[in-house]
Amino acid sequence: MTSSQTKVVKNGTVIDGTGAPPINNAAVIIEGERITAVGPLERLEIPTDATIIDAKGGTITPGIINSHGHFAMQAAEVLPVFLADGVTSLGDTGSLREDVAILHEIGTRPDAARCFASGPCLTAVGGYPALRDPAVAVEIDGPESARAAVDEVASLSVDYIKIAQEPFNWNFQDPGYLPFLSAEDIATIIERAHEHGLRVRSHLRYGSQLDYALDGGIDSVEHLLFPFADDMRFETLYEVGQLDIATLPQFEERIARMVEQDVYLVPTVQIELENLARGRPDLSQEAIKAVEDFSVAVVYAYHQAGGHIALGNDWVGMPAIETGMPLTEMRYLIAAEMTPVEVIQTSTRNAAYVIGQEQNLGTLEAGKLADLIIVQDDPLVSIEAFAEVAVVIKGGAVVHPTISGM
Repeated sequence: MTSSQTKVVKNGTVIDGTGAPPINNAAVIIEGERITAVGPLERLEIPTDATIIDAKGGTITPGIINSHGHFAMQAAEVLPVFLADGVTSLGDTGSLREDVAILHEIGTRPDAARCFASGPCLTAVGGYPALRDPAVAVEIDGPESARAAVDEVASLSVDYIKIAQEPFNWNFQDPGYLPFLSAEDIATIIERAHEHGLRVRSHLRYGSQLDYALDGGIDSVEHLLFPFADDMRFETLYEVGQLDIATLPQFEERIARMVEQDVYLVPTVQIELENLARGRPDLSQEAIKAVEDFSVAVVYAYHQAGGHIALGNDWVGMPAIETGMPLTEMRYLIAAEMTPVEVIQTSTRNAAYVIGQEQNLGTLEAGKLADLIIVQDDPLVSIEAFAEVAVVIKGGAVVHPTISGM
């Protein structure tokens, strides 16, 4: 089949990723790489020569987007695995300069998930992650160097900018504190990035750092690190019996401000727990469970406040983090009392937004790229339906499974 021919996916229920109610007995019409129509089958005019893709009563959704991970070192191997599992796009959030073009190129392969990238992270001189690996960071010292850093990274054709506001060096036994970006530097980075048409995503830990990011107009906050008072961490609060949202400084005010400013949160709950367990093997299972419950409570609070949440599990090749469908992270969203429709929206439209691709990806709408999947079980009954994806379509082409004649 040539990509220019019409395809029709029908005989299924469409959940389009916008948050709208499901469409029963629906169809998606595809011309070439893009969707031309979506709706109830009886209201659509189906071309007589169209190739039919039978959903067999299953559910048709946009391809899942994992908006936060680090794929560059294994991209050629793992991007096809993600795609075959129904994850049609990935957002890389920190890599070498030369990796941006490589990730983009591999992502164009028919058998690989699309991949979008931030390139190196912008940070303070001697800050995280430059202390660990200078090659994955651009160090900034003042507004002039901030503007120059954004210009340099933007010249790599990145899809968004990532900044680090992280004074913690990730040695759990002897944390130490590192330099971090000033409020003026952050505001300058964000202003310059927006001039380039790029969103800015921040890795940060403390409430005071969140204030800097919000003052500057940040677009998304990555991880669940933001609510803490300076010098506080999950395990520290647990050890003193204060691992509770009520102990977080100005928590309600800060999340209300995030909501007001349309800031997206990418929680990455799973990786936070994995890192904590690996970094502090002395912690009890009871302590880990308490941190897990606390993390879910933060996601719940942000969702209840009306905040936007986007799916991302910070994939780094760690065995405990799935290479493929990020079901564990989805389960945490369900635990935070998001509905299945909301989890799908979080994993499609919202994730497309934070990687700067909402114009082309994330929803099943006319004009969008035809990246979609079919699952046979009902994800509105259980999100576990995404554990087994029957059909994956990328850019209008059936890429999984290999179907005779497609």
